[in-house]
Amino acid sequence: MIEAALTPFLEDLARYQKLGLRDEANRMCEGLLLGFYRFEHESMSRFKDWAPDAPISFAGTVMAAWKAGSPTKNDVESLRTFVAEELGGWGANPV
Repeated sequence: MIEAALTPFLEDLARYQKLGLRDEANRMCEGLLLGFYRFEHESMSRFKDWAPDAPISFAGTVMAAWKAGSPTKNDVESLRTFVAEELGGWGANPV
């Protein structure tokens, strides 16, 4: 179910990267990671109990898609900072 909902966002991410819209691709990645982080830490959904490892697993899927677009060193550093500051380092070393 999450995979089906995530697919259009990953397609947009890839499209942004292909078009050279790095800032948009980076914000998309950050937004998706933030959404999965919030789901894991704030959601009261019963679905969360059915697949407790889903948020971090799908965050890995997002990261793989983002990395496939060959982010620059500055992009990587920016995402590391985002994960450290906004997500409390969730998921350990994301890049």
